[in-house]
Amino acid sequence: MTRAKPDFKRIVDIMFVAGDRVAAQQIMDDVTRQRIPGLDEGNHHLRHRIFLAILKNSNGDIPRLTKEVEQAKIDWRDSLMTAGFESDQEAHHLWERQILRNIG
Repeated sequence: MTRAKPDFKRIVDIMFVAGDRVAAQQIMDDVTRQRIPGLDEGNHHLRHRIFLAILKNSNGDIPRLTKEVEQAKIDWRDSLMTAGFESDQEAHHLWERQILRNIG
């Protein structure tokens, strides 16, 4: 499996308070190494969408991040729907650019 992409780390740094960043990054590193049930491991675009949905849905909160990871393992489509990434194949890129732009 792949490690969390560098942009995931930057997003974690933006979304989470300093005291939670290491834990959040570890959670994201762990989830990117795991198999997601019902998902073709070779579908990197969809995996990226799911990981960004998890981050967006967490709203910078560790317990919520953990809950979102567990929810994605049950049905990752719910994660995409909650984040607003379900029908627009590029919505996650827009959100990612917006949040990364916020740090200037």
